[in-house]
Amino acid sequence: MLSVQEQGNNVMTSSSSLIPGKGAPLGEVDNLAQLENLNEDSLMQHLEHRFNKDVIYSYVGEILVSVNPFKTIPGLYSPSQQAKYTLVGNKADLPPHVFSVADIAFQNLVQGGKDQTCIISGESGAGKTEAAKLFVKHLVHVSQESEMDMLHKQLVEVNPLLESFGNAQTLRNNNSSRFGKFTQILMDEKGALKGAEMEVYLLEKSRVVHQAEGERNFHVFYLMFAGLSDADKAKAHLQAPDTYNIINDNSDAIHEIGTAELRKQAAELMGCFDIVGFSSEEQDQLWRLVSGVLLLGNIEFNSDHDAASISNQGVLKQCAELLGLETYTFNLALTRSINIIRGEETERNYKAHEAEDCRNATCKAVYNRLFSWIFTRCNQLLGPKSNARGNKTISILDIFGFECFDSNSFEQVCINLANEQLQFFFNEHIFRMEMAEYASEGLEGLDVTYTDNKPLLDLFLQPSGGFISILDEECSFPGATDDSLVMKLHSNFERHNAYTRPRGNACEFTINHFAGPVTYEGDDFLYKNRDNLAADILGALSDSSHGLVKRLFHVASAAGKMKNQKKRTHAQHLKESLRRESIRRARKEIKNTKKQSVALGFKKSLALLMARLNSANPHFIRCVKPNGSQVGNVFDEEMVKKQLRYTGMLETTRIRREGYSYRPIFRDFVKRYCLLSSQGGEGGELPPTASSCRIILDAAGITGYVIGKTKAFLRYYHVDVLNNRVREIHLAAIQIQRLARGFVSRHKTKQMRIIKNKSALVIQKTVRGFLSRCRTRVLLEQKRATMAVVAEFFAHAQSNGAGMRDVILHLREQDARRQGRDTTLPPSSRRKKSALMYDAEDDDDDEDEENEPQPYGTISRQARKEKNERSIRWFVTEEKKKGAGMGEDGFEQWFHGVISRRESEARLKNQKSGTFLVRVAESRFGYTLSMVNKGRVKHFMINVTDKGEYKMVGNSRLFVCLNDIVSYHVAHSITKVGDKLSLPCPHNTENLKQLQ
Repeated sequence: MLSVQEQGNNVMTSSSSLIPGKGAPLGEVDNLAQLENLNEDSLMQHLEHRFNKDVIYSYVGEILVSVNPFKTIPGLYSPSQQAKYTLVGNKADLPPHVFSVADIAFQNLVQGGKDQTCIISGESGAGKTEAAKLFVKHLVHVSQESEMDMLHKQLVEVNPLLESFGNAQTLRNNNSSRFGKFTQILMDEKGALKGAEMEVYLLEKSRVVHQAEGERNFHVFYLMFAGLSDADKAKAHLQAPDTYNIINDNSDAIHEIGTAELRKQAAELMGCFDIVGFSSEEQDQLWRLVSGVLLLGNIEFNSDHDAASISNQGVLKQCAELLGLETYTFNLALTRSINIIRGEETERNYKAHEAEDCRNATCKAVYNRLFSWIFTRCNQLLGPKSNARGNKTISILDIFGFECFDSNSFEQVCINLANEQLQFFFNEHIFRMEMAEYASEGLEGLDVTYTDNKPLLDLFLQPSGGFISILDEECSFPGATDDSLVMKLHSNFERHNAYTRPRGNACEFTINHFAGPVTYEGDDFLYKNRDNLAADILGALSDSSHGLVKRLFHVASAAGKMKNQKKRTHAQHLKESLRRESIRRARKEIKNTKKQSVALGFKKSLALLMARLNSANPHFIRCVKPNGSQVGNVFDEEMVKKQLRYTGMLETTRIRREGYSYRPIFRDFVKRYCLLSSQGGEGGELPPTASSCRIILDAAGITGYVIGKTKAFLRYYHVDVLNNRVREIHLAAIQIQRLARGFVSRHKTKQMRIIKNKSALVIQKTVRGFLSRCRTRVLLEQKRATMAVVAEFFAHAQSNGAGMRDVILHLREQDARRQGRDTTLPPSSRRKKSALMYDAEDDDDDEDEENEPQPYGTISRQARKEKNERSIRWFVTEEKKKGAGMGEDGFEQWFHGVISRRESEARLKNQKSGTFLVRVAESRFGYTLSMVNKGRVKHFMINVTDKGEYKMVGNSRLFVCLNDIVSYHVAHSITKVGDKLSLPCPHNTENLKQLQ
């Protein structure tokens, strides 16, 4: 039973009545805190049953437990799964998943406006690194937009890049993180990505030169052989991988370089460099530097009278070239040192083992600074481009897991100290702070007992008399040894409950960590903690011609100072001077820089890390390693039980069931959930008070809550209920918006359809009119063409048929004369007359003399006179327009107007040969040229074309006016017999008067 204070009254309630999902089948409960009979055995049974069904995620209250399956589960992290775990309102609605934790953290940041952090912990090989990558991957997915186009992809691809340089295969884990990483993803208040910043903690750089049996060096040393092209390998002076001392101890690793799987991983690494933003030049420099580290490990030393010398000068020369160093300077830096004794420089030769230590320290220093530079460069490429104060962060802590090997040294002390600190944070958040907060808020807390590791942390971190302070103190003594350090630890901590002294005099000690006892060997503790790099090496590297090396070991160049000194003729003497000047400057740089030990620096980093974790809202992912063989479908119950026990998971389930896991202050609670209440204060908003919180909780149907002095205390499942209510309102708002937008869209669509129809009609009318005009234009052009053809046809027919018509008229006239023949004339006279009148080449008229009968009608003398006058006037007007003139040889000389054929023959009778006249034909449109030649009168038809030109029938020549016809035939014969025009026929008095 719980005794809680609710609204001023003491209320007794059963904790089990608040737990949903009682009596569920084995393995079907997603949140193990809901189990009715929760104990160690029931927890193990449910986890094992779920693991065997490939259900690797489970909740314990708000904590996600992830059991490493050591195999690929199809579809578990597919895009459809990501879509399903986007905008999760109530996490109980979906099965547990790392995507759900990431989505909840994102929603809390957007809705609550508070920084979030995810602490991923567990043993080495439990799957922490993969969980961190999946967490970041889903954050990138749920964010709506980013400040930079490639930022989403860069955040995903940067992890494989860093793993290649910072992860290695150990006996416990094929992809063990040998460094700690704290990633901060920056977002604005709307959840849009702004950038990312990363911090690195304690790279295990000793692995560069030494690996335990069966373990491997960092992944990058193998991937570069599998991924670089032959040209790039030649640039980096790479040789066969089995020739390098720092990687050839593991034959299996060398053999795997040629496998398809490693080539695939290498190709992914090369692609990551391009995606993250490393330039080609930076990549070339980086690979040269890694190759230089490999080659540096191959330098060997001979011992000659306690003075070390390099036995393979060719390797030294190649290594110096890769690092951009002078071979002479590098040789001296590796084999001797320059010390200052009483103000004087003295040179001391290294012994062989000292030279090897110097070489190894150089390897570690170069690789460590290269690794730090990669982090710095990634932060520059992924960092926010704008400095906005309102940016919030979601942080992910992926740090090395608890380690206990057969041989444990200084690195394991630091790693396990970090895990102790995280366990303390977990305890503080879950247990101690919860109880203290209950008391401060006036609630009757629960009597909770739990394992507190604060005394162990004090053993390590106390400013005076702590493990780290003693270690630093010994490092400052010139004569201190590892044995003296261990003896001092014994004397200070042998009475501490967490410290165990060995029975003999072995240089070792045992610490009882929260995860179990670990025995540490004290050898090399002082050396590793000092982490000194000789001034000779630092000076040589600072003068490197390799841009990246010079940047990593930047010290003011010695060459600049020597430039203004007197020139020396001896090259070797100049090199020696430059070397000594570099060493002096390096020594001065070391002196001016406040040097701190590795342990002290790590202690400060941990303090800063914990401050950041305490300022954010935490989310916990506990990774569990199911077996030590790293194989799938094997669940080692004892191993899992041990991990759950030392991580405090059982205590967590009990506290989460009985306590109040969610404790927002009034202001944050009201701000986030005020929309659940229909009531509102002034301005339509609820004030941030206890009564407002009660109104909201009652409106949501929440029971079993407690209102404190400044906070509302809710059960772990209350949050899901509230989020589900908010989600329902959001969905309802979305539905209303959908309907409203649908209505508006339909109205707009209707209006647009009306406008569209009207527009269609206008377009149709315009198009039809245009097409009709086009068709009409085509028809008119066709009609004009047809008319032109018809006109041409008729003109051709008229031209070709005119002579035939005259023949027909002549024959008709003959028939008429036969019917009315003048019998008074003798036959000879008739024949003479016929010869005079009808023997013409082109006879076109059918008119007779006035005294002869006209079978087809008779024209009166007066009508003929008027017609003749009109024709003369028209002729004068039209011919003048064409340029015909009056006067000498003008048309008044030969134009006789409208006269008949007989009349023209009468006028030409008794005239000289060549006498002619032009007359208007009575029966057709046109003129006739009549002339006398050797007593015979000939008549020639003259037609007028459509263009107003003149053409004599039977002749193709065209003339502008009648004057041209007359003038032409004065000089040229009309027919083949040589008849030319010579004299115009005289006019009668009336015609001449009209023409003039």
